[in-house]
Amino acid sequence: MGLPYRISAVEEILPGIARLVHEMREPLANSDYSVIIGDDTSGRIPALLLGKLINRHRAEHGMPPVPVRFVQGSGREEDREHVATAVEDRLNRLSPDARSGRVLVVTEGISSGRAIAQIGAGITARGMEFDVAALDGTGFSRDGKRKGRKRFLIVGKRAPVDYGDAPFDERGWPRSTRLFCGLHNAHAIRNREDLTGLSTEKYSEEPLLPQDPLLRARIRDTRMDVKRAAEALHLAPELNSYRSWELVQTMLELLSRLSPAVQGDEIGAVIGDDTSGRYPALVVGRAINAYRVKHGLPKIPVLFIEGTRKEHFDKQRAAFERIRPALGKVDPAKRVLVVSDNVCSGRSIKSIIDLAAAEGFTSDVAVFGPCSPGTIRHLQRTNVWPKTLRAYSGFGNPDLLINQVAVSGLSQDRKKYSGKMVEQRPALASSAHAVRRDFQHCLPHFVDALEHPSALPNAAVMELVPRAIRELKRIADRAEDAPVAGIIAGDAAGRIPALLIRRALNEECRLRGMPQVPITFLPDKATPSMVMEAVDRAAQAGTSGNADWTLVYVTGNKNTTPVLENAEAQMKELDRGNLVVAAFSPESIPDIPLLAKARNSGIRLDEDGMRFHASPGPGVREVRTTISALGRSLMHELLDS
Repeated sequence: MGLPYRISAVEEILPGIARLVHEMREPLANSDYSVIIGDDTSGRIPALLLGKLINRHRAEHGMPPVPVRFVQGSGREEDREHVATAVEDRLNRLSPDARSGRVLVVTEGISSGRAIAQIGAGITARGMEFDVAALDGTGFSRDGKRKGRKRFLIVGKRAPVDYGDAPFDERGWPRSTRLFCGLHNAHAIRNREDLTGLSTEKYSEEPLLPQDPLLRARIRDTRMDVKRAAEALHLAPELNSYRSWELVQTMLELLSRLSPAVQGDEIGAVIGDDTSGRYPALVVGRAINAYRVKHGLPKIPVLFIEGTRKEHFDKQRAAFERIRPALGKVDPAKRVLVVSDNVCSGRSIKSIIDLAAAEGFTSDVAVFGPCSPGTIRHLQRTNVWPKTLRAYSGFGNPDLLINQVAVSGLSQDRKKYSGKMVEQRPALASSAHAVRRDFQHCLPHFVDALEHPSALPNAAVMELVPRAIRELKRIADRAEDAPVAGIIAGDAAGRIPALLIRRALNEECRLRGMPQVPITFLPDKATPSMVMEAVDRAAQAGTSGNADWTLVYVTGNKNTTPVLENAEAQMKELDRGNLVVAAFSPESIPDIPLLAKARNSGIRLDEDGMRFHASPGPGVREVRTTISALGRSLMHELLDS
């Protein structure tokens, strides 16, 4: 939850780590492990994460931390003796207390199991028992593609087991070994020397920081993200369902966005869009009511009705009669919050909004999945949603809810307008009840999100990220032999994209000890002399190093503007330098006009349209915080490409 991670690979594996921790909740609660051994190099990040989680749990219970050590595993038979010796050496250096318990071997994935067998041989030689924690337990090829659909493990079962054509080595997998798996593709961290500082060819137990300052920064940022991820995962061992952690993280973000409306006492009722919207509606409704009770306010009703298509509208209206009495007790001056799982056409939610409007209520929408400001503007312009509507998004994965009977506890039939608790299917009902117990357990955290909302990224700026990465790649290709000497933002709409581009470029410049890239903001009506001054400034910066240089022109409107034409003419006259155009047009990014507004950009044009003036708005700080957080992650994404 919150601002983006600097290293996307760490963020990508969090759901798998959360599921892995859920599978291990019994041994973690019993503090079974006295030492953790990570299977280098790919298993280092999961081992560090689990080590921080386990040691946090032990610290809360007044126990000393467990040591985390690393050994490079190998599936080659000729390395068996070397690996076993390395393991024994790590264990011999530990205190007697650390050698008295079980060992947890952590790896990123299991394919044949031979590498773990060799590490296990060294552990059993010391008379110790071990368990295995794997982020991924499915076989995959070197390029990260899965080898079919066959899974080679049985979570929590004893080993060795006959796994068909890929048997584990029985000499290295004693029957006391337990196997836990997050069932998550680990390709994002597999053989990532740039994240760990470890070479798979010249292995060293301690990471060796490379000379390249950008790679050194990647390794440091990875460690910072691992620490942050461990904090985000602290709830995972306490949850009853492996589905709950990702659901809870999304709901915390959604509730943080709802905080101003809840604290302002603007919401009078919550209506959940059954069936996929039942879980988020229950969480939002109970969190708001817990907040209101805590502050001496009466509870608000939490109601449910299924959003539907036009052909089922009569049945929906009849169902609405059941909730009308409760809705009639709500103050008409308050707003009704419609909670759903996702937004596609918006018409399903519209059917509920229309019913509430017929009762005299103004509606807002809270969505579990992504709903960008551009999507909201489109739905309002096409009159699907009213222009008075405010929308809030958790930016979660809607597949966690859509048709997920194990989460909602309701069966969904598209042909019939009905929802029924699946008590006749015990496994699904049990899972749904576990999810509900989890959100009840997390209720204090939900209330805290309403009282003290986290710093969240600006949704419109986040929509720029894919295009920004694409444009940065183009700039990097053109500027390989000609460093960027300056940036011109060609219009008000280009201001935010230009700041984002500059932030990423300046992160690299700072790490390499190079001068920062200057930026000039010019309105569309800028005179040729104003453009000439900006180009000359870049030329002076570029030629100071006696090398070719690149000028970047960023626009949020269209490729050809008077400013661009004047810049091209000036560059042609200088007969030196490259001009790269980075266009963020409204056709490809609907949120661009929104970012051009003064409340987000922090600037406005004078009456003549010639000069920009400061115009701080309520969203300026959020926009600038998001740009600052994205700069480093964009730099890393560019390096990955």
